[in-house]
Amino acid sequence: MVKRYMHTQPITDVEFIKQIQRLQKNIQIYEELADKIRNAAVMDRSIYSDEQDSDWLSINREDYAQIMEVLSKLDLWKPWNQTIQPRIMK
Repeated sequence: MVKRYMHTQPITDVEFIKQIQRLQKNIQIYEELADKIRNAAVMDRSIYSDEQDSDWLSINREDYAQIMEVLSKLDLWKPWNQTIQPRIMK
């Protein structure tokens, strides 16, 4: 049996295999996300217009939607487990 942490119970082989499968699934999603980002049509508009601000790039709307779709599969931020902090107004 493999121990996760010293303060927790040892996990069984079945649990360990399930954990590895979840991690492999996440890796596949990250690979898909990297592919979508790498292949997204991005344009630097500052070289085509009089805009002097080179801080911004444009991305194809369909490519952006595909990136966001893959990103939503990761679900790393679980809002139901987080408390919303109030905005401090000065």
